[in-house]
Amino acid sequence: MNRKITKSFIIFLVSASTIIGCTYNSNYYVNRGNLKISQGKYDRAMRYYNGAIRINPQNPKAFLGRGSVWLLKLNYQAAIADFTQAIFLKPDYSEAYLNRATAWVETRNADKALRDCNMGLEKASRNNEMYI
Repeated sequence: MNRKITKSFIIFLVSASTIIGCTYNSNYYVNRGNLKISQGKYDRAMRYYNGAIRINPQNPKAFLGRGSVWLLKLNYQAAIADFTQAIFLKPDYSEAYLNRATAWVETRNADKALRDCNMGLEKASRNNEMYI
């Protein structure tokens, strides 16, 4: 009986640490993806962002990063989809609105671009962020 309780407790601890570790691991992959983007290694960055999303599909930074890669690779519809998901997960994510506005401009959708640009700037001012 004692052994069964100990085994259950160990399984619980491993499960809890896995759940807690997911966010850390997901952010690690996001940071690696950001580094690869800055190095111009977009395919590599995409793999890191995909890994982050697999680990934690609730991480808006992972969708923002992957959307940025899509934008850089000129796949505007995929970029819009990822920025939209980032906004869904974090409605005050000004950077996601502004990046999506860029994608809307590239798809010649000025009305949506203007709307997102205004939303992004509004969210940025509420969050005390500055974009130049």
